[in-house]
Amino acid sequence: MRMALIERTVVFIGRTGAGKSACANTLASDVLFLESDQSVSETKFIDTRTVDVDGAKGRYRIKVVDTIGIGDTDLKHEDVLRRLAVACYECREGINAVFFVTGGRFTQEEADA
Repeated sequence: MRMALIERTVVFIGRTGAGKSACANTLASDVLFLESDQSVSETKFIDTRTVDVDGAKGRYRIKVVDTIGIGDTDLKHEDVLRRLAVACYECREGINAVFFVTGGRFTQEEADA
């Protein structure tokens, strides 16, 4: 008997260069998202990919949402917030997990964001 496909949505949020795309690639066990060199943002909008993986409780279809970096070096703060709003719309059916990726200590700027 086949088990039902379990659908999940996960979102990666964090500062530019913190490793959001690298973490998303690790979760997907594949290179689906472009990775940047530290402070240079590679993700300028949101990037959404779907991956199927086998888990302990069955087969999972995971929607992985890689977001633009907080504090993107090339964009105004308002533009970054608008693009994060698009990510929220992509997840309008619900979010099962949010990964806040940080490259070190959690800063006040990250808390404010």
